[in-house]
Amino acid sequence: MDIEDLNKDDLVILLNTIKSGMTYEEALNTLIPSNQRNIVETIHTLFCKKNHETECLFYVNPDWNSADRISWLNKISCIINNYKIDAFKLERLIPALCDLEDIRKDVLTSEGQEGLDVFNKLIALGSSVYNPPL
Repeated sequence: MDIEDLNKDDLVILLNTIKSGMTYEEALNTLIPSNQRNIVETIHTLFCKKNHETECLFYVNPDWNSADRISWLNKISCIINNYKIDAFKLERLIPALCDLEDIRKDVLTSEGQEGLDVFNKLIALGSSVYNPPL
C-alpha cells in the first residue's frame, strides 16, 4: 500500500498510530484502508446472523484489531485474494448483494423458512455451476 493511495481519514489514523510509538512501516502495515473498512461494515450488516445484543461485538468495539472485525475482514480479504479483485470492484457489487438480501426477505415473508432454505440452495447450486468453491 502506498501513502498516495490513502485518504484523509486513513492518514489521520496512520499519524496517530505513529504517535503511539509504531514506526511508519509498522503503522502502514497495520492500517486497514477506509474503503476496505466500509466494505467489511456493509457486508457484515448484510450477512451477520448473530444477535447483536449478546453474540456479535462488531459494533461494540470500534478497534479494527478486535476479533469480530478481524474475522469479517479476513472473510473479505479471502474473497479479494482468491478472485484477484480489488476492493473497488467488490464495492461495486454491494448494491447487487443488497438486492439479493431484499429478495431473500421477500421469499421468507411469502414462502416461510422452508421456502427460503430451498431458495438459498438454488442460489448455491447456481454459484457452484459458475464458480469453483473457495
